[in-house]
Amino acid sequence: MSYFNVRVYGVLINHDNQVLISDEQSGGRTFSKFPGGGLELGEGLIDALKRE
Repeated sequence: MSYFNVRVYGVLINHDNQVLISDEQSGGRTFSKFPGGGLELGEGLIDALKRE
């Protein structure tokens, strides 16, 4: 059986043209990414992005 994981990401830019980026760690490594993540069961794309 195969399945897929739906994820959402957003680009937030303020009035000074600064972009929000999140620094995270996983497996001993640090990386940067845009805010976002996976959907919860029954959740819509926009609601998930607001939550993330």
